[in-house]
Amino acid sequence: MSPTDTPDLETAIRATLECAQEAEDECNTHSAHRQLATWLTELKERRGDGSPQTITEWQKAIHQYAKDKGWWDPEKPRSFGDLCALFHTEISEAFEEHRAGHAFTKVYENPDKPGKLEGVPVELADLVIRVLDFCEWAGIDLQEVMARKHAFNLTRPYRHGNKVT
Repeated sequence: MSPTDTPDLETAIRATLECAQEAEDECNTHSAHRQLATWLTELKERRGDGSPQTITEWQKAIHQYAKDKGWWDPEKPRSFGDLCALFHTEISEAFEEHRAGHAFTKVYENPDKPGKLEGVPVELADLVIRVLDFCEWAGIDLQEVMARKHAFNLTRPYRHGNKVT
């Protein structure tokens, strides 16, 4: 598989389960891989290919996963500033991948952490995941807002505002 190939869901589930079986002696890794394979399988059963199809469905699925993993502990709420900083972190990581000479489309596996994907596209995906997670938590229907914002943008003139960039 080339660095830019993305496996289909069935391949991802199979690879995740194989990795889990190989990691029997590493209890946490084994458990995490099994949980991920279970989650991917549940997604596949819900939808024909296993993936949410709309922004709203992605938003709900990502937030549920984040809650299940303890990222939204009501005992330890995170501030909006902290969450915005996390958005910025993902943008900075994408920029660092670019500065390291990686092509915009290159996705590669971290040699020190098998299975962990790296690259500009991965960091941008992390940003979108964080934004969708936050939107679901905050009650923002991002799909609706995007549709309305895009409709407004379609009414704007060429390079509106005379901005240079």
